[in-house]
Amino acid sequence: MDHLLGALRRRLRDRNLASARFYPGHALVRITEPAPAACIATYRAGGICVACPLLSHEEEGRWRVILPHGARISTFLRDLPEGTHGRVAVARPTLSRSGAALTSRQDRALRIAYERGYFDYPRRASLGDVARALGTGRSSTLEILRRATTKLAGSRYRDELRIPSTY
Repeated sequence: MDHLLGALRRRLRDRNLASARFYPGHALVRITEPAPAACIATYRAGGICVACPLLSHEEEGRWRVILPHGARISTFLRDLPEGTHGRVAVARPTLSRSGAALTSRQDRALRIAYERGYFDYPRRASLGDVARALGTGRSSTLEILRRATTKLAGSRYRDELRIPSTY
């Protein structure tokens, strides 16, 4: 934490930086403009910085940011200074939270489908049977089951997901 705060103090004026320590290793930091262009672009796009040159001893460090799902990437790229677009790599991970984090609705749907034999071969229950037990329509039930199985598969195979190391 001291390294980060020291780097910020060296690069920013006192009036542009405010910090408060809560307990060891935790602090609240507020930076006002003028901040580096990547910080401003990330803030405007609703994202957070997870790695930046301010955290390293190198002047030419790399920025790594996380942006919310949706069309905010175009906002981020628009706000970057001229000439930086050629050095930007964008990765879109498919899982936004732990692959095993099923919602209660997904967990219930999977349990009912499994208990009734929907996943058996040959099937002992149809999609309609599972839908009636859940009190939902067939298309909604299928969507719930697909999302749940996608999360389970993601938790099993997430280590094989390749994401570029720089943004």
